[in-house]
Amino acid sequence: MIALIEARIALAARRAAYGTAALAMILVGCGFLTAAAWIALARTTDALTAALVIGAVYVGLGLLILGVTSRRRYRVPARGTTAAAAETTPRGDMLPAAVQAFFVGVSAGMSTGRSRGRRRR
Repeated sequence: MIALIEARIALAARRAAYGTAALAMILVGCGFLTAAAWIALARTTDALTAALVIGAVYVGLGLLILGVTSRRRYRVPARGTTAAAAETTPRGDMLPAAVQAFFVGVSAGMSTGRSRGRRRR
């Protein structure tokens, strides 16, 4: 049981690290794309128009993301029902329960003390 918790913590830490690195790269890329958009717009129009266009794009994207994330997608399930447990996962699929059952089985198999490929005499 403790090994399962440690494995989950390690997986969460790894995901957080990769997510942070990906976010940093995306932010750097957005900076370069903003600079490129500024240069392209400043060549065709004046600096004021370039600033207005880039600012409007960022505000529009921000409002779009805010609207998408503020939508209520899941209902709060009633306590103590098995149907409610299935509804807590996105789309009601049972994949997290299957993964947990797999890890419980692996943990139980490892706790028997037998190694693979060896026969008991």
